[in-house]
Amino acid sequence: MLFTGYEYNDKLRFFSELEIEHGGVQDTADGDGALGGEVEVEQAYVEYDFVDNASARAGLFILPIGMLNETHEPDTFYGVERNSVEKYIVPTTWWEIGSMLTYTMDSGFKFEGAVHSGLNMSDDDGYVRGGRQKGSNAEAQNLAYTFAATYTGMQGLELGVSYHYEDDPSQQDGDGGYIEEGSLMEAHIAYNSGMFGLRALYAEWDFEGDGIEADNGDEQKGWYIEPSIRPLANLGFFARYEDLEYFKGSEKNVEIMSVGANYYLHEQVALKADYIDYKDNVDSSKDFDGFNLGVGLSF
Repeated sequence: MLFTGYEYNDKLRFFSELEIEHGGVQDTADGDGALGGEVEVEQAYVEYDFVDNASARAGLFILPIGMLNETHEPDTFYGVERNSVEKYIVPTTWWEIGSMLTYTMDSGFKFEGAVHSGLNMSDDDGYVRGGRQKGSNAEAQNLAYTFAATYTGMQGLELGVSYHYEDDPSQQDGDGGYIEEGSLMEAHIAYNSGMFGLRALYAEWDFEGDGIEADNGDEQKGWYIEPSIRPLANLGFFARYEDLEYFKGSEKNVEIMSVGANYYLHEQVALKADYIDYKDNVDSSKDFDGFNLGVGLSF
C-alpha cells in the first residue's frame, strides 16, 4: 500500500491510498494466467478546515464504521486475517464516493456525517460484501447516509457508534422488491491499560424486501470480543471469539475461536501466527481448525 498526500495550505489538503492486493494483477482477457489480485485506490479526497475543529471532505473516502474499516493496515490488528464480523457485516474495507462533515470537540468527542454512494447488491442475493462498488462506475440512483460518534477523551479508551442507511441497496428500481432498503447499526469499544487490551464490537444489518426476507437474509449480525496482552514491547498475545449470522448465497451462522501472537520486528512490521477453530452451525461438514502464518506491514 502507498499513502500519498499534499498540503496546499494550513486548511486544505489532499490524501490518497493505493493498494496492490493478493500478489498483483495481469491482463486476463483470454481468461488464462489470472493472479487473482487487485490494484485499488481506496482513498482520494480533499479536506478543508472551514472553522476551528470542523472540516469538510469530498471525494473517495473510507466510511467511519467500526474499528478496522478506517484503520485496516495489517500491522494494526491481531491475527493473520481480519475478524469475520468486520469482514462480512461492516464490511471492511468499505469506501464510497461522496462528501463528509467532521466536528471534533476538545472533550474527546468526534461527530461525522456523510452522504455518499451506497451498495449495489445483487437483486437476487443478500451478500453485503459483494455489494461494494469501490467507486469505479458506482451507481448512485439511491444515495446512502452514514453517521458516527466517537469518544476518545480518556487515555487508552475509544467508544464508538455508527448508523448507516440506504433507501435501496440494489440500486435497481423495479427489481421485484428483493431488497427495498437497509440500515446498519454498529457499536464498539477499544481499551488499553498497560500491557492489557480489549476490543469488542457488535454490528447488525436490517433489510426490507420480500425476497431477502424469504431467504432469511433480512437480519445479518455479528459480534466479537478480543482480549490481549503485550508483556513485551515487541510481543503480544490475543484470543478472539466471534459469532455471526450473514448471507452469502445461503444463510450462514458461524462461531470462530482464534488464539495467536504478533511479534513486532518494527512498529510497522509484525510476524503473525494464530490457531482457528471454525464451527458452522448450519452445515457441520464445513467445520475446521487450522493454523495461519503471516507478515503484516505498512509504510
